[in-house]
Amino acid sequence: MFGTDSSRLTAGLFLLSLLTLSAYVGVLGLGFVWDDRALVLENPLIQDLRMLPAYFGTDLWSTEADVVSSGYYRPLMLLSLAIDHALFGLEPAGYHLHSLLWHLLSIGSLSLLLRRLVSLKAALMGAALFALHPIQSETVVWIAARNDSMAATFALLALWLVDEQRDGRWHLVGAGILSGLALLAKESVLLLPAALILLDWARCRPLGWRRYFAISSGLLAALMLRFISEVGGTALPTVDAVAMSAERAPHILALIGMMIGWPSVLSSAWSLEWLALSVPTLLGGLSFLAALAVLPLVVSGERRRLAFSGLGIAVLFYLPAVVPIVSKGLVGERYLYLPMAGLVLWAVSMLPERRVWILSVLLPLCLLRIHTRVPDWTEERELWTAAARDVPDPFTYTGLAHSLNNTDGDRDAALRLFMTSLADPLPYRGACGTPITAAFYTRRPALAAQIGWWSLHRGCPEDGDFVGRMAVALAAAGDWEEAERVLEAGQEDVSGRSTVAQAAIYLRAGDTVRYDQLRAAWAGATPLESQVKSLMQMEDD
Repeated sequence: MFGTDSSRLTAGLFLLSLLTLSAYVGVLGLGFVWDDRALVLENPLIQDLRMLPAYFGTDLWSTEADVVSSGYYRPLMLLSLAIDHALFGLEPAGYHLHSLLWHLLSIGSLSLLLRRLVSLKAALMGAALFALHPIQSETVVWIAARNDSMAATFALLALWLVDEQRDGRWHLVGAGILSGLALLAKESVLLLPAALILLDWARCRPLGWRRYFAISSGLLAALMLRFISEVGGTALPTVDAVAMSAERAPHILALIGMMIGWPSVLSSAWSLEWLALSVPTLLGGLSFLAALAVLPLVVSGERRRLAFSGLGIAVLFYLPAVVPIVSKGLVGERYLYLPMAGLVLWAVSMLPERRVWILSVLLPLCLLRIHTRVPDWTEERELWTAAARDVPDPFTYTGLAHSLNNTDGDRDAALRLFMTSLADPLPYRGACGTPITAAFYTRRPALAAQIGWWSLHRGCPEDGDFVGRMAVALAAAGDWEEAERVLEAGQEDVSGRSTVAQAAIYLRAGDTVRYDQLRAAWAGATPLESQVKSLMQMEDD
C-alpha cells in the first residue's frame, strides 16, 4: 500500500498515535494532583510569559514568594507550564493534553532512532511497546512529570541526528541544540554521549569525535546556563539515607524489575523507608532483571551487541535518578520513562525479524492496564486512596490524610490516618506537626495539644514548624503559660504560627507595644489581628 520505507513508517506512526490516544483519552478528565498544585496552582511565575527570562535563573521549585533550593534546574518545564497557563488558564484538560502531546513526540523520536538500528517492523513494534507500556503512564498522566517526556524527545532526536548517515554540519549543530534542550528539561540525559558510544559499539562503528563533541557541547552549554543562574546543586544523600538504601538494595532492584515486568500498583506508593517486598515478589523481580542481563547471550552478532547496548542505555539514563531516589527515599515509575527506550531496543533485538510480532500480544494487556490506572489520578483524594490501597504504610496513610485534610474531605478520618502513621513501629516523621493542626481545625485545641505531646514521645523533632503548631494549640486550649514556654524554647517558625501565638500572648497580657510591633512587621496574606482574634475566640468557645 505504501511504497517507501519513510511512508510506511509515517503510516505506522499515525496508527500508533491513534492507538495511544485511545489508551489515554481519559487524561482529559483528570485534575491537578500532588506536585501539580505547587507547580501550577500556587506558582505565580508561570502566570505571565513575560517572566520567561526568570525561568533560566530560577530553581524549579522557587516562586516569587518562596525561594527554595531543590537543585532542579528545569527552565523548559516552567516555560511549558507558562504556555499552558496562557492558553488554558487553570483548566487541567489543556495541561494534560499538552503532556500527552510530548508522549507522542517521544514515540516518534524513538521510532526514528530505532529505524536506524533495526528493521521497520521491529522499530514500529519497539515504539508501540514504549508508547503503551503501563510504566509510562505516570509521566503521561502526571503534569509534574512532563519533563521526562520532554527530555526524552530532545535526547532521542539528538541521537538520531548524529547517526552516521546524518553527520553534516547542520545535523551536528542541531544535535547539539537538542541535547542542550534535553538537559534544560531534566537531568536524566547527562550521560547522553555515553549512550551514543554504546550505539556505535553495537554497530561496530568507529568513534566519531565530531558527533560526540556536538552532543557534549550542547550539554555543556546547558550546564553553563545552570552555573550562571546560581541554582544550587542537588542535595547529596545523607549518610543515613545511603545506609538505608544499601540495606534495601535487593528490594529496590526487585521493585525496578517488577515495574518493568508488569507495574501492578501505583508507583507513588513506594517509599524506601517501608519497602519490604514479599519473598515471591522479591525473587520474581530479581529474576526478571537477571534474565534481562543474561538472555542476550543466546543471540549472536549485531543482535547481541544491540541488546546489550539497549541495557546499557537504560542503565545510563537511570543512573542520574539514583541521587534523588536515595535523597528523597521515593521510587517513581517516571524515572524509567527514558530508560524504556533502551529496554525496547533490547526487546526487539532479542527476536528475529520474522518473530518480532510476538511482542504485539502484550499490547491488549497494556491497553487494559492503562485504562485501569488513569482514573487513580483524577483528583488528590483518588490518588492517595489508590496508593494506600496498594501499599498500606505510614507514607501512603499520610498522603491520604493530607488529601483529606486539605480538601472538603473528612477531617476526622484524616486525623486518624495521621495518628496511625505516627503510631507505626517506624513512624513517618513527615506526619509530625500536621495532626496537631488537623485536630485544631476541628475546634478541639485540647486534643491538638495532647497529640503534640504524644508526637514528641514518638520521636518528632521540636523544630520551628512543630513549635508553631503546638503553641497555637496550647493558646487556643487556654494553656497560655505552656504556650509561652514552648515559644521561648523553640526555633524560628517560617510559617508564622509562632508569631500569631506570641501576638495573642502579648494582647492578652495587655502589652500593646510589642503586639503593635509584631503587627507592623507581619507580612502574611491574612491580617495578624484577625488570626489573633480567631485564636482567642476559640479559647472562649
